[in-house]
Amino acid sequence: MCKPPPFVWHLIGKKAGPTATILAGVHGNELPGLVVLRVLLRALGFADRSPGRYQAENLAGNLYLGFGNPEAILKNSRASAPSEDLNRCFLPEFLRRWPRKTDSNELRRARELVPLLEQTDYLLDLHATHLPSPPLVGCEQPTPRHLELAHLLPVEHVLTNGKGVMSETDIGTTDNFVDCFGGERFEWLPIGPPSIMMGSWTITPKRTPAVGLYYEVGLKTDFNPQSVALTGALRWLATIGILPTTATLEPLQNQTLWAISDIVRHKQDAPKFIFAPDKKRGFTSVAQGELIGHYEPGAIELLAPSTGALVLQNDTQPLLGAPACFIASPLT
Repeated sequence: MCKPPPFVWHLIGKKAGPTATILAGVHGNELPGLVVLRVLLRALGFADRSPGRYQAENLAGNLYLGFGNPEAILKNSRASAPSEDLNRCFLPEFLRRWPRKTDSNELRRARELVPLLEQTDYLLDLHATHLPSPPLVGCEQPTPRHLELAHLLPVEHVLTNGKGVMSETDIGTTDNFVDCFGGERFEWLPIGPPSIMMGSWTITPKRTPAVGLYYEVGLKTDFNPQSVALTGALRWLATIGILPTTATLEPLQNQTLWAISDIVRHKQDAPKFIFAPDKKRGFTSVAQGELIGHYEPGAIELLAPSTGALVLQNDTQPLLGAPACFIASPLT
């Protein structure tokens, strides 16, 4: 097991088991996840301990609990700078590049977290939405194991990239990195002179693939969902074998499985983007050509490129080509 990165607790179970990681604050202004992580530390008896490595008699395997982007958390901002996003930094082309003094805080933090994510068998990354939305759990691909664990979380919606719409640069996320390189499947092979390349990832056979999930707990400023989210996290830990349990945890019913079918990208840089009043809530229906919102100053409109449900609306300062939101359709 690697030494835990800064701002991460490593709880070592008494019995053998998997390696699980729960992160919060990958986006620093998404507050509910930060509260859930603190409450989880308290429930496990480590709230008064500084980040570090500890023995946990009541656990199995290895559990890592950590704050994703400490600098952004201190600033109460999504990232340390408007153009940065820690959850787009987990791409080999970025991570293997030789470090530079000009690297962003987000890229430096991604490199700190990579050794942890490499050995993670199960990841739950806690997030929150910018605008009101029902809670949801997401994953890159709807494999049976992803869906089995997603169905344990108390949400109505499961969102996937099952149609392959998201490009590589859109999915440099923690959960996708764990899916591709987590657990025993990752190998680091030094190649070439250090000034050219730090190394190369290769995928090797693995008995049980790693599983990365992200969990949109609720609105980023709303603390009400924390108790429900904590229950979901505990169910997840029990199912993967970290927490002892004698009960059989049944999957939750009446969840809708969605796939991202389109990306609504910003048409310009602007000081502000305003969503239309009836398009501010997650899973709101939209028709092709319908108004999604407009830029300020001015009145340039952003129209829906296709029909479906709007999800993960982002009201931060718009940047040309960055996603304003996504369109999803039911996956059958």
